[in-house]
Amino acid sequence: MKPPPLPTVAAASGADPSNATFHGTVADGADGLPLAGAPELTARYLDLGVLGTGGMAVVHRVQDRLLDRKVAMKVLSARYAADTMVRARFVREARLLAALRHPGIVPVHHLGELSDGRPFFTMDEVRGRSLGEVLREGSLSLPFRIGVLARVCATVAYAHASGVLHRDLKPGNVMLGDRGEVRVVDWGIARASWVGAAAGPGVAPGPGGAGSAGAEPERGTGEGTSGAAAPDEHTRVGAITGTPAYMAPEQAAGDTAAVGPHSDVYALGALLYTLLAGRPPYLGRDWRQVLAGPPPPVWEVAAEGLPGDLVALCERAMARTPADRPTAEVVGEAVDAWLAGAQRVAHARAALEAAAARVPDTEAARTAADRARLEWIARESVHPFDADDATNAALWDDDNAAVALDVRATLLEAEEMRALRGVLAEAPELPEARELLADRLLAALRTAEDYRDPDAARAIAEELREQVAAIAPSRPARSRLEAGLDGRGTLTLTTDPPGAVVRLGRFEEQGRRLVEVPTGTLGSTPLHDVPLAMGSWMLTVSAPGCTDVRLPVVVRREERWARVAPGEVEARTLRLPRAGELGPDDCYVPAGWFVRRRPEGVTWPALRAWTESFVIRRFPVTNREFLPFLDDLWATGRRGEALDHAPRMSTGPLVAYTLEGDHFVIRPDEQGDLWLPDWPVYLVSPRGASAYARWLAARTALGWRLPTVTEWIHAARGADGRRFGMGDHLDAAWAGTHPIPLRDSPVGTYPLDVSPYGVRDLMGGVADYVEDVGPQGSTYAPQGGSSGQPTIRSCLDERRTTVSAELREWLIGIRLVRSAP
Repeated sequence: MKPPPLPTVAAASGADPSNATFHGTVADGADGLPLAGAPELTARYLDLGVLGTGGMAVVHRVQDRLLDRKVAMKVLSARYAADTMVRARFVREARLLAALRHPGIVPVHHLGELSDGRPFFTMDEVRGRSLGEVLREGSLSLPFRIGVLARVCATVAYAHASGVLHRDLKPGNVMLGDRGEVRVVDWGIARASWVGAAAGPGVAPGPGGAGSAGAEPERGTGEGTSGAAAPDEHTRVGAITGTPAYMAPEQAAGDTAAVGPHSDVYALGALLYTLLAGRPPYLGRDWRQVLAGPPPPVWEVAAEGLPGDLVALCERAMARTPADRPTAEVVGEAVDAWLAGAQRVAHARAALEAAAARVPDTEAARTAADRARLEWIARESVHPFDADDATNAALWDDDNAAVALDVRATLLEAEEMRALRGVLAEAPELPEARELLADRLLAALRTAEDYRDPDAARAIAEELREQVAAIAPSRPARSRLEAGLDGRGTLTLTTDPPGAVVRLGRFEEQGRRLVEVPTGTLGSTPLHDVPLAMGSWMLTVSAPGCTDVRLPVVVRREERWARVAPGEVEARTLRLPRAGELGPDDCYVPAGWFVRRRPEGVTWPALRAWTESFVIRRFPVTNREFLPFLDDLWATGRRGEALDHAPRMSTGPLVAYTLEGDHFVIRPDEQGDLWLPDWPVYLVSPRGASAYARWLAARTALGWRLPTVTEWIHAARGADGRRFGMGDHLDAAWAGTHPIPLRDSPVGTYPLDVSPYGVRDLMGGVADYVEDVGPQGSTYAPQGGSSGQPTIRSCLDERRTTVSAELREWLIGIRLVRSAP
């Protein structure tokens, strides 16, 4: 039965009530009778009851009337009253304890005899439980257990310096007081001096004189001379003294001449073994197993990982050869050193817990900052470029609020990193700290990549590699973090029809352009969670009877990529256009996500957008294509519209077009230049561009229209957020961008001016009108670069400038799209 918590027990031989092998009961014969019959004792001590009994003695709790205090009285058992050897041992224990003055040893106050001649001595009463009893409950942390051992080592080192051996150190003989005391008790088989060594100063010699205790025959009373914490802790007395589970080999061999301080050190090692493994080195009461060989290594029987320095100390203290063991003082110093480290680790662990507790707040702050910035970007992208201050005020307020949230999140992240690095500086051996720091670095790496901040991403990745490399391979977090560092994701794709072959190419920068480099085939659809390294990829999907589809894919760090639309759960199936559904200059843009722009010089999170499938014309509308539109208007009696939609300035006559009979033809413009049929048409208003789209849609039975800004950006830049169609850099030679109107470039002149979907002339040539329909009707804006614009800026911006439906500008042309199944 589990003993009650912290009962009152005496810190003396035979006083541990947890000893389940006491012989008899507390009222067994004369041992349980009141302490009466001696006038001098009756006058001084009042018996308050038996605290415990053991093999040699009974411990009473008594009231000392003289000093008005309660003490413990240890009385020789009546069965040994006539045994002179046992009486001598009992008296020697009292004198030995009386001579030792140490906080770890219970002080003796009075030595005397009862009226029946039995000796007794009184000592402090200690309230608490034995270490053995508490260990069975499993309620002590390792630092606490080792702290107890440190106090025991200090006590034993003092005893050795005083010329005293304990010879029966074990958990049952270590008392834990309810006020934090740690006492080594039961010195019943202690020796006041050992063979070949003088007694320490102040140690009273035994009955045989100084040093005689070491040569005295060690006849005893059998097992049970002290309280035991477990059946394996019974003290064996006689030629062999001590407790088999904890005795040194020389003790087990009965070689009393070889027993010395190193024997107690072995017992300290065995005690450490028990504290680490949760069980004694040897099980059972047979002392012969000690002679048979060393116990199982402590790290084999322990239920959890153990500190290597404590394991090594345990092995040194339990060395089979006495000369190989350190002294009790050295063991104590090693334990103290580990405790200092444990306290350092405990402090670091507390700091780690505090840092970990802040992680949710930091993550929430970053999420709020990113959301605010993305919402601002979405609003800013459609905000009038030339709005007045009153109109801009709300946008400015939102911008300031987003910046404040970003600053707060950045500060919290920096503080979090500082705290975790501080924990590691204090306790580099703390794996949880390193793993949490690596987790937070991985999150920071994802953020830097999402913000497209390559310098920050490189620095973070380098530190993350160092932290992951320092984590033990056996730690489960190691493989998880290695996977995060590698960044490999997966791809899932289904097609209609199924069984389509998927070829893979990776976008790599070559000559400052992103070039598709073929890398092989992923297989045939359906594809489910196919491993794919993070990065920007191009899938080319082919099936018999279908037009090949180009599908740009961006796999972010550890992302499971699938075509899941906003608000949906299931991934979309990619429909391949059947043969004949697309014209030779039709480019198919499948439904999917893509990354929109980031303002120059600012690291803001990427704005991801979704478009449904559409078809966009490879080139802008040319003069050759536009002339039949005007002719048809003229022929059907809509002559005013024909003249209105023909290229011209906002006011004035037609430019480069003229009417010959019933047909429009190209003529030299005011500068004498003749526009070529394959030049893109411009000087057409947005209203005229929309009219052309409606005319072509009716003529072809296909839903041609002007693109939305989102469709134009998706078609121009693909999925990975590149700044231009050919990558993140632009050169005038690649797109024909010049500061003056270009007069000699038919569509398709510059083959490098091409988007991932195969759309041409988006960075140079002419800009394109885009149309977005809102509650107030259609709004128009020019989008893209043109030959007459200052190159990079005009190509890069997602235009926020809305224009009048009547605007006519040089080098703003027409590009058409239509929705696709």
